[in-house]
Amino acid sequence: MNSVPNIYEKKKIHFSMAGRGDPWSHLTITRKNILLALHEKHNVEELESIFGLSKKELLDEIQPLEEASLVKRENNFYIPQFFIANLEETQIIYEHSRKIGEILAESLISKWKEIEASYKKLEISQDSSLKEQAFMLIGSRILDIGLLGALVKDGSLLDSAPLRPSPNRPDAKYYFWMIEGELVHLGKYGQEEIKLPWSDWYLLNFGQSWINNKRNEKRDSREEKCKEIIESNKAKNPGMLAKLLEVPYLNEKDSQIWGETADKFSNILLKKYKESEEDLVSFYQSLGSSKYTHNSLGEFICWYVHLAYVWAIDLLVEEKLIKIPPEYYSELIIQRKEPDGFLSKANKNK
Repeated sequence: MNSVPNIYEKKKIHFSMAGRGDPWSHLTITRKNILLALHEKHNVEELESIFGLSKKELLDEIQPLEEASLVKRENNFYIPQFFIANLEETQIIYEHSRKIGEILAESLISKWKEIEASYKKLEISQDSSLKEQAFMLIGSRILDIGLLGALVKDGSLLDSAPLRPSPNRPDAKYYFWMIEGELVHLGKYGQEEIKLPWSDWYLLNFGQSWINNKRNEKRDSREEKCKEIIESNKAKNPGMLAKLLEVPYLNEKDSQIWGETADKFSNILLKKYKESEEDLVSFYQSLGSSKYTHNSLGEFICWYVHLAYVWAIDLLVEEKLIKIPPEYYSELIIQRKEPDGFLSKANKNK
């Protein structure tokens, strides 16, 4: 196999997903570059020339993508089945999302006294301020997961995640998006979770996975520490685990209060998206992926939400309403009767 030409070697390609499945095992550097070339509408013969591959070698690279429901064949073309943005589109979308982010931040600022009143009902408020806990309680639970959940329930902009069966994951159902650009263009913050051995209890982790193009090792290590404590049987309940991990804890009552608070304000923010629905759909229809996919509006919106809420969080930081932890992530043990499901980022951005 010949090496991939420099034009593709220099391209910075990133993926992210929300849902259940394992697209990562089907991706290699060559296949990532092939996907971008498919987005650019190259046919089979052109791909052979671009990548210096025989037809058999090329099809051997494409077949795993087809088996993973990531591409399909139409005549002499293979068509991506998920949202892709090239560098020019990525930069345009990133800047476009700033306006929505500003609207979201302004909406929350106008309701800040109500948010503070809800926070003061929590036991955790006796030990720390809303400003100290807002990165998680507002950034993750309202602007990220809460708003995505509200969009899914509404259904007009964010349909259910597409089914994407593969040989190793016939149950796969997830949003998937690929961009050309910098890591920041994926969305700087995101939530991950660990299901705990007590019914409906979770350890949430929200923040930056990458800092200066390097993995946030402190954040990555927390999952292992949590597993070690659970396996050692030192923690008899979620509250004890929180103490051992030294992370904030919402007891059952507080979890319910903040769950209702997050739902309320997420639905307020949903209205802001609904007011911009016509503009967002029109904007999506101007993008390349909309021309050949039938299911990528939801993926575009899922990615777009991740960009917009970062602008919103950073504006709230500028207003000194949210404090970013020095490690660039925060944690919380919380009870949830309805799990975040496919909205949780069980798979890290790649």
